[in-house]
Amino acid sequence: AHIDNYKKYTEDISSRYSDALSFQDIGGNEVLNMTLPPPEHLFPDCFLNFYDFSSASNQVLLHEGWFPPEPWGVWSDGTQKALLFLPIPIKQTDDDLILRASFHAFVSNTFPEKKINIFMNSQQVDSVTFHYGMDYYNWQYQIQSGTMTDRSKIELSFEVDKPMSPKEIGLSEDTRKLGI
Repeated sequence: AHIDNYKKYTEDISSRYSDALSFQDIGGNEVLNMTLPPPEHLFPDCFLNFYDFSSASNQVLLHEGWFPPEPWGVWSDGTQKALLFLPIPIKQTDDDLILRASFHAFVSNTFPEKKINIFMNSQQVDSVTFHYGMDYYNWQYQIQSGTMTDRSKIELSFEVDKPMSPKEIGLSEDTRKLGI
């Protein structure tokens, strides 16, 4: 059954994204190379709510502690907790809710480490340490069913340890103390 589902899936993807297909020779083997859109576009049922903070429509979710958005996304103001409110999907209130976020921190070769504390509804739920050279961090947190029934939104905040500006470390004239 899994083989049939796999075949159906690959045929469907191949037909919808045929212009993104190419073959590459790797060690004498012809390998299919496929450039696909982000997972939330391929599997919308798995991503009930997806927020891209470079989009003006999602700026309303950002509260205190954020700089104005840029085309790629938005920086948090490292001098304060960056706060955002996420609506709880009605469909999810009876099930566990899984929060996923991809973010990175402002680190450099001269200041190669940055600790980020993550809070949900004012309680610390995690801590992440970024290292120079690290790409985006894919964070995940599971909220048990029933713990959010009296709420319509999740208050998520990020606290940056020792924020710095690009100017302070000689990268540019930007004086903003950047967080995540």
